[in-house]
Amino acid sequence: MALNRYRLADQASKKNRRAIMLQKMIQEPDRLLGTILLGNNLVNNAAVAITTMLAWKFYGESGVAVATALITIVILVLAEIPPKTLAAIYPERMAFFAAFFLNLLQRVLYPVVWLMSSVVTLIRKVPAFNKNVSSQSLDTDELKHAVKASEQHFEQDHLELLLNILELGSQTVQSAMVPRSEIHAIDLDDEISDIIEQIRNEPYSRMPVYDKSFEFIKGELDIRELLQMNAVENITKNQILESLKEPIYLPEDARLVEQIHRMQNANRNMGIVIDEYGEVMGIFTLHELLAQFAVVIGGPIQDKIPGIVPEEQGSYLVSANMSVRDLNRLMKWNLPTEGPHTLNGLIIEQYEDIPQPGMLFDMNGHKVETVRVRGTAVDVARVFPIDNDEVESDDSISPSHA
Repeated sequence: MALNRYRLADQASKKNRRAIMLQKMIQEPDRLLGTILLGNNLVNNAAVAITTMLAWKFYGESGVAVATALITIVILVLAEIPPKTLAAIYPERMAFFAAFFLNLLQRVLYPVVWLMSSVVTLIRKVPAFNKNVSSQSLDTDELKHAVKASEQHFEQDHLELLLNILELGSQTVQSAMVPRSEIHAIDLDDEISDIIEQIRNEPYSRMPVYDKSFEFIKGELDIRELLQMNAVENITKNQILESLKEPIYLPEDARLVEQIHRMQNANRNMGIVIDEYGEVMGIFTLHELLAQFAVVIGGPIQDKIPGIVPEEQGSYLVSANMSVRDLNRLMKWNLPTEGPHTLNGLIIEQYEDIPQPGMLFDMNGHKVETVRVRGTAVDVARVFPIDNDEVESDDSISPSHA
């Protein structure tokens, strides 16, 4: 029962006969436990009966008391404490040794074991006993603990890679979306000449199309498909509308992996991210997924990270639209991850208003200074690593946040 099921499955996949035998036994725990307990009780009861009979025959009543104490000690030493302790410490070695004998006993004692298993099966059908059935499968958090507990078997880089990939499973759509302020989209209310010029110079192959307001998204446009059917200079608004694919909407707090499967089933490369009120927050594309996956497995390939510019004094200029989780993972920072997903969101949440340039905030030991503010959002911020003991500020820094 203490066997590592996953290691056993690995051994069985390598055609280890004992492992295959044990795996079949564990798949029928009622029969296995019935065999062990039946054999155990038969031996113990027989030992007690024989010892009592011999003690009575040779020593009378006084011999029975001595025999009882003696057989108790013998059973504890030979059949209970040491062997079960060894089995708990070396479960694989002991189980592989016992596999053949247990398999033989199961065959010999099959009728009695079958009867006992049937009784247990009937009991398990009673509603009071048919609740909260434990499972051998692991959820994400348990799997993380299992990986950490096995760190001696992995190199540090590989361990971090595995943990980061598991972390990807808990990511939400919002953590990988393109914010609304950065979306490249086509407005059907523009002149067709302006739309054609936009299509000529657009670096992306897919774009959302809306009419006047971003709340009225018409669909997803695949520019390559459109250009295959029409010369760019002959494109009309009707042709654009005919080429659109129906938009797919993704809740901002939905799990990333689940929504990826949803997009694949719908044959879409782009999803519109909305909040709980139905307002458009941004877009999510499979291209962004690949970028997010690159961050998770160790960061971008290039030496310079887009959106982060190091400064001579040790601080960093950071695009405030970047995900807090990405910043922590890439830069080994400790910015708070509970709450808003972006650095801009963290700053606005802490200030409870739109901050002015030059204001300084403390976030888990990091000093964060607003550098540039555009409209209702922070565009660029300066982040000082925790090991900077002193941060010099100018007169424009808000004393309430310094």
